[in-house]
Amino acid sequence: MTEQTAETKPAPFIRVSDEAAKWIGIFHTEQKLDPADYAFRVGVKAGGCSGFEYVMRMDRPKPEDRVFEHNGAKVVVDEKSLRLLNGSTLHFIMKYQGAGFTILSPRVAATCGCGTSVSFKSEPAPSTSTAPPG
Repeated sequence: MTEQTAETKPAPFIRVSDEAAKWIGIFHTEQKLDPADYAFRVGVKAGGCSGFEYVMRMDRPKPEDRVFEHNGAKVVVDEKSLRLLNGSTLHFIMKYQGAGFTILSPRVAATCGCGTSVSFKSEPAPSTSTAPPG
């Protein structure tokens, strides 16, 4: 049996809301994409006024991607993006002005007035404690 210590960090994750999962399924159907071959990619790229922009599209998973599933919908994220998106939730919202996917992230420090650019809080420094557990 392995012992879990205070130093153990939970695995990085992204939540997928029920509504987002439903719309990923709709996109598979509308675009005639086989769910066995395609997933919804969520990522982050450098750009925009605040430093980063979200990337979201249907895409073929790559071997190095992390896969998150909910209600039959697969979401894939590359490791570099996952470091920034860890703990986020993918939602699908409908508003009077339109509808679309959005990411709610506890790591967002600021957004730009343009609505497409974000900056992230820096990750907390790893613990330097060397005390033995227990």
